[in-house]
Amino acid sequence: MIGTAIPSTGLDLDGCRLLARGAMREVYEHPHDPNLLLKVVRADRLRRHATARGVKAALKRRGAFGPYRIIARECLTYLAVARRAEEAGRPVPIAGCHGIVPTVRGLASACEYIRGTDGTVAPTLHALVEEDRLASDQLAALNAFVADLHALDVVTGDLNARNIVFDAGRGVFVLVDGFGDNTILPLRSWFPRYNARRLDMGFAKIAGRTGLRWDGAARRFSTAAGTG
Repeated sequence: MIGTAIPSTGLDLDGCRLLARGAMREVYEHPHDPNLLLKVVRADRLRRHATARGVKAALKRRGAFGPYRIIARECLTYLAVARRAEEAGRPVPIAGCHGIVPTVRGLASACEYIRGTDGTVAPTLHALVEEDRLASDQLAALNAFVADLHALDVVTGDLNARNIVFDAGRGVFVLVDGFGDNTILPLRSWFPRYNARRLDMGFAKIAGRTGLRWDGAARRFSTAAGTG
C-alpha cells in the first residue's frame, strides 16, 4: 500500500540541492531539468501516516492518495485554474505542476522552478518588501496578481507573503505553495463569494504583516507612500 514505508527505488535525491523545508515537504532542485523543482513529502510525515492508529488514520491510509493528498490537491487545483485561465485569457497565477516523479524518498511532484533575475530562486513578496526592493512595476504586478486570483476563483489554504514570488522572466507574481482547498467540505470551491471573502482576508493579513496598505473595496495594495 502507498505510504506503508518509504520507497527504496526511484530518483536518487542525494546530492540534489535542498531549497526549502516546510512542515509537510522538502523542496529540491531537479537533478536533470533546471526548469523543475521536486516537492517531496517529508520522511517523518510518511512514517507518521504509516504508523498512526485510530479510525481516522486508517481511513486516510485507505484513501486513494494516502500520504500524497497534498500533491493531489495542488495538481488538481492547478489543472482547474489553468483551464479557467485559458478560457479567460489570463495568466495562470500559481506555479505549474508537471507530473509525479518516483524518488527514493517517496512520490514527488515536479513543479515549475521560478527564478529571479540572477537565475536563483525567485524572491518572495516578503523579501522584496522587507528589503525595500518592491519597485513600482512590481507593485502593479502584485495588484494584477490579486485580480487574477479573484477572477479565476483560486482557492488558497495558506496565502502569505512567503508563498508569493516574483517571476522576473514574465514580470508577474506567482503563488508557489498553499493553494487548493484543504478542508473536508470544500466550501471555498463550492461557493465563489465565500472564497472571495477569504482571499480578501488573506490579502489584508499580508498587508498587516508586511507594512503594505490594502484597500479592501478596490482590492489593491499600495505602499506606505501611497503609490499603487
